[in-house]
Amino acid sequence: MREATSDLNIGPRADISHALLSDLGLTNSMQDRVNAAFKKLERLSARRNLIAHNGPMVHVYRDEKTGKLDVRHELRSARDQTKSITIAELERLYTEANELDEELALLYGLVRQPENRR
Repeated sequence: MREATSDLNIGPRADISHALLSDLGLTNSMQDRVNAAFKKLERLSARRNLIAHNGPMVHVYRDEKTGKLDVRHELRSARDQTKSITIAELERLYTEANELDEELALLYGLVRQPENRR
């Protein structure tokens, strides 16, 4: 399975994994937990390409009314200047990704337990 999916993007790989887990016949509470984890993965992966393919930058903005300078540390797409992410948002996403990583590791063990299946 790993070799068959290794060339796929994260979205299709996640869909396949979610479907396989759902076919195990998990208890309702365990299935809800699995569904929540994959929903979080889908939300986090939406920002992944911006982060993975663009280096961090420092941008200086000037407020037109006050003339005050605002220095922001952010990532911005080289192809689409409307797509960007601040360092603060990146830190928040990093924290969420670490929490999801821990949840997925726990789920890996839990879905294998007979008491979590119907």
